[in-house]
Amino acid sequence: ANQLRQTSLAFHNYVSAHRAFVPRAIKDADGRPLLSGRVALLPFVEQNLLYDQLRMDEPWDSEHNSQFTSLVVPSFGVSPSGQSMLRFPVFPGSVWDGDDKKRFSDCSDGTSNTIFAIYAPPEAAVNWADPKPWTISKNNPMRDVFGDRDEITVAMLDGSIRKLKRSKMSNEKL
Repeated sequence: ANQLRQTSLAFHNYVSAHRAFVPRAIKDADGRPLLSGRVALLPFVEQNLLYDQLRMDEPWDSEHNSQFTSLVVPSFGVSPSGQSMLRFPVFPGSVWDGDDKKRFSDCSDGTSNTIFAIYAPPEAAVNWADPKPWTISKNNPMRDVFGDRDEITVAMLDGSIRKLKRSKMSNEKL
């Protein structure tokens, strides 16, 4: 929960500095995803040196970038395999669906009712720099979000961190 709080604070500091949400992915001029939006958060989680060494115009797994993306960033939640469990859930109507230039005013459900990040199940963990979106099933989001866990930790857009219990959740509510 403390790591997710740090990431939530980093997200809000990024928004203050850039007047928009962190992009889901850092893209090239043609719109191809190169690096995860988590990369944009690095300077805000005290990882400036790592951020400065990455080439933003190359893919996350390029020869140059891969020497840095193999490092672990603890703030992004580390799975048993060393991958990042911090994921931005993508589903219709979510913060991460569609246009990357979102702001708080685009949040129709209110910031206290909107999840922006989840510590995903270990099987959904990825390298922290990998821009692959975490697409959540529209029909069964509980399966994707909870995996085999009974409780998950999420960050809401208002900055709060919540624990959600499977027993008190439904696909519709989630």
